Amino acid sequence: MQGVRPIGGKDSTKITILCATCGVSFQLYRSQAGRGRGRFCSRPCFAANTIANAPSDSDFFFSRIEKTDGCWLWKGKITASGYGILGGGRTQRKEQLAHRLSFKLHCGDIPDGIHVLHKCDNPPCVNPDHLFLGTQQDNNKDKTKKGRQVKGESVWRSKLTASAIT
Repeated sequence: MQGVRPIGGKDSTKITILCATCGVSFQLYRSQAGRGRGRFCSRPCFAANTIANAPSDSDFFFSRIEKTDGCWLWKGKITASGYGILGGGRTQRKEQLAHRLSFKLHCGDIPDGIHVLHKCDNPPCVNPDHLFLGTQQDNNKDKTKKGRQVKGESVWRSKLTASAIT
């Protein structure tokens, strides 16, 4: 076969395939079909198929928790501060905190500007019995009452130590 150059040293004959999303026929090199390509005619069809076959938020949520006697621990992706997070990535869903989704699934909507707080002070916990609504001020009061407020030389901006003051 003169004039036909193999791509990457492989078979350069084209085959016709039907798109798995829209059903349109398209052509693809036989060597590309063997490398995982060839199910979709375009990137939008790939994205539409990925989103359509992604599990719902509630299915995904319940597949990522470990229920214990007290806390329900989030076993998915965790933020730097220890809170569970889901969404984003290939599903192209908006990222959301797992404890907020748990509250929405079990208790209803969360008003704008309101936080979902933990009674148990365990960031990966998504047990709805351990969650309650509050403002930022409520969160600060709760933190101070439970002794989690950083003070003294533990504050990152402090310039004096306890020994330097006395």
